[in-house]
Amino acid sequence: MAKKFNTQFMCFLFAILLILPLILSGCGIPKDKDAPEITVDYLSHGYADQLISDGAEKIIGSIELLKNEKEEILVTVHQKELIPDENEENGYRIVSYAANQEYSLPSHAYCTFLTGKKSGSSEILSSEEFLTAIQEDYKNNGDFSEYGDFILYDIYVLDDQIQLILAR
Repeated sequence: MAKKFNTQFMCFLFAILLILPLILSGCGIPKDKDAPEITVDYLSHGYADQLISDGAEKIIGSIELLKNEKEEILVTVHQKELIPDENEENGYRIVSYAANQEYSLPSHAYCTFLTGKKSGSSEILSSEEFLTAIQEDYKNNGDFSEYGDFILYDIYVLDDQIQLILAR
């Protein structure tokens, strides 16, 4: 009788040991049901608004990117201001500031890049993908001074790090 009990008890323990990791891992259950889907629209509105409410600074400007010797992506922001001007085709003129600022672009930052200049569709890229896309874009269309300085971005900076870059 004791042998039968021991065998049943061991089978029960074995079954628990197989099932317990599945239960504890939360297999199949999303970690955060309230997390929004990361889309360009969400980044442009919800996430950008959240960054501003958290104290981020929004800068409009053109950008140059490079990697330093530590393999960090550095972004030089050439700050601009859009001044309403009814005499201009777009309804505004762009004023450039002389003081440029340099920030790091961490791997967790979100970046959008215009994939079709004429269609204006944006895609979300990682920091590395964004660096590559910008470098290829400048290579194909002209360097920063003749091409890149005319492409504007909305840049959100928090604690001296860029958190979000939105193509305009």
